[in-house]
Amino acid sequence: MDLREKSIVVTGGAGFLGSLLVVRPKDLGCSKLIMPRSETCDLVKPEAVRSLFTRTSPDVVFHLGARVGGIGANQRNPGSYFHDNMMMGVNVLEQARIAKVVSDYVEAMWLMLQADEADDFVIATGETHSVREFLELASSHVGVELDGRIELDTKYLRPAEVDLLLGDPTYARNKLGRKQKVSFREFVRMMAETDLELAQREAAALKR
Repeated sequence: MDLREKSIVVTGGAGFLGSLLVVRPKDLGCSKLIMPRSETCDLVKPEAVRSLFTRTSPDVVFHLGARVGGIGANQRNPGSYFHDNMMMGVNVLEQARIAKVVSDYVEAMWLMLQADEADDFVIATGETHSVREFLELASSHVGVELDGRIELDTKYLRPAEVDLLLGDPTYARNKLGRKQKVSFREFVRMMAETDLELAQREAAALKR
C-alpha cells in the first residue's frame, strides 16, 4: 500500500511503539499524519473517537494508544486500566468499521483474523529474561555502569509472584506461520535509544 497520499491516524504516537512507527510514514513523505493526544482526544469516550474520525477521515489507522503505568500504578488500578484500554480498542475498531478504514494494528492480530476458525493463540517470544538482564543490556547501550545502582523495593512485588513467566508461541507459529522478527537484545536497544532520545530532547527544552 502506498501511504504517501493516505490520511493516517496513529493513536499513541508519542509512546514507545508509536514514536518508532511514525518514523516510517514521515520517511515516506506522508503529509497527512494525525497523532491525537489524550489531552484533547479521550479514546475512552465514544463521542471523542467519533469526532476524531469525522474530522480526519482516515484511510489507515494504527491503534497503539493505551493507558499504562508502572508496577505500582498497575497494582492500584487493575480494573480501571483494563476497562479504559478495552474501551479504547472497541471505540477505535467500531469507528474504523463504520468508516471502512484499512486498519493496521499488529501483524499477529492480522494473522489471527486470517485463520479459518476462531482460536486461542499465545503471542510470545518463547524466551525468558530477568529484569537484571534487561537492565544490563539497556545500560550498556547508553554507556551506564550498573555497579551499586540496583536496589530491590519489596513494595513492588506482586502478592502472588510467579517464579517463571514464559509464553509458548509454538501453536501460533505452526497455525499462523508467524515468526519472531525482533530479538530481545534488539528490542531492548530500541527501547533504550528511544528513551535516551526523549531524555535528550527534554534536557534541551529545559535549557531554552
